[in-house]
Amino acid sequence: NPFPGIRSFETNEQHLFFGREKQIGEILSVLTETHFLALIGYSGSGKSSLIRAGVIPAILNGKIEKKEDWAISFFSPGNRPITSLTLEYAKTYNKKANATGIKSMSFEKAGNIIRSNKNPLLKAYQKLTSGSWLIVIDQFEEIFRHYRKGSNSRSKDESQEFVNFFLDIINLKNIGIPVYIVLTMQSDFLDHCAEITGLTEAINKGYFVVPRMSASELHDAIVKPIEHSGGKISDPLVSRLAIELSDKPDQLPVMQHALMRAWDYWIENMIGEEP
Repeated sequence: NPFPGIRSFETNEQHLFFGREKQIGEILSVLTETHFLALIGYSGSGKSSLIRAGVIPAILNGKIEKKEDWAISFFSPGNRPITSLTLEYAKTYNKKANATGIKSMSFEKAGNIIRSNKNPLLKAYQKLTSGSWLIVIDQFEEIFRHYRKGSNSRSKDESQEFVNFFLDIINLKNIGIPVYIVLTMQSDFLDHCAEITGLTEAINKGYFVVPRMSASELHDAIVKPIEHSGGKISDPLVSRLAIELSDKPDQLPVMQHALMRAWDYWIENMIGEEP
């Protein structure tokens, strides 16, 4: 089945991800220049899929740094953003350690690196030994749950400290540190960025607002995965889907789910070679 359903596309499903080629190129252009990008869009616009199945595969194919040695960290802040970062860093380090035969890192040691250095992400990068590092903070809006009015000071301090980590590393890009940071965030939370010192300024330097898919892009997102998987879809059905989605751009996950179910039904019930 070429459709993932409600969930996001994964990096290993890049061959089924169509319709966002132009946006991938534009995102890479901004990221190359700034080393930081805030990917902003409404819920259901496909931000996570765009990063997982579009941007990351392009990066691994050499579209930014002409190197094959990339470390990729992908996580959401959750209730404790620094703890989430620490867990993901340990995971990233150990994946690279397994590939190179070096000693793995415990969560405790990763925590010491993240919490006990003046510039923790720089120190964390240096421990990775070589190559480039992409850090993706998905669903960044989670951080505002712990920075809203009435939150305790500990939660606010941790949120600010977490943001400071990547602000510090962004400021070092001019000395050739190949660390790149992407965050995805729902557009509804954009105004909240002003509550955290330095965050709005960083976003103003590097952001990309996910546009509504054009008719041709939506056509590719529907038809090309089916063709890639050896199937066919009728033109009237493609037209109906395009019309129903034209004024509902937040329904892309629902479309993917409907197509996933339709594919399964078609495989079980088709007569001859009907599309």
